[in-house]
Amino acid sequence: MGDGIFGFFIGLLLIPFALILIWKNERKIVKYHKVIVQARADLKSDVKAPLEENELCLVHTKGCSVNEEVLEDKEFGVQVANSYRLNRKVEMFQWVET
Repeated sequence: MGDGIFGFFIGLLLIPFALILIWKNERKIVKYHKVIVQARADLKSDVKAPLEENELCLVHTKGCSVNEEVLEDKEFGVQVANSYRLNRKVEMFQWVET
């Protein structure tokens, strides 16, 4: 019986913290919604070419990206065409044997 009463009072103490967390989560969702609505209002769609008037604005363009330069990792002899970035991730596993 003692454990049940103790758990009941702990639950009563945790309810305000749960309400605060729910309130903060809902507030964050409202902020994100306001940002998305503002972005949709400020969006300039179907921009054909970069213009000075679109500097620092949210723009939407359509098209294909092309890069004529071939990227190469000389250490491993890998070449990638029509790409803008070539990343190499190297992992080394070591152990000490006794």
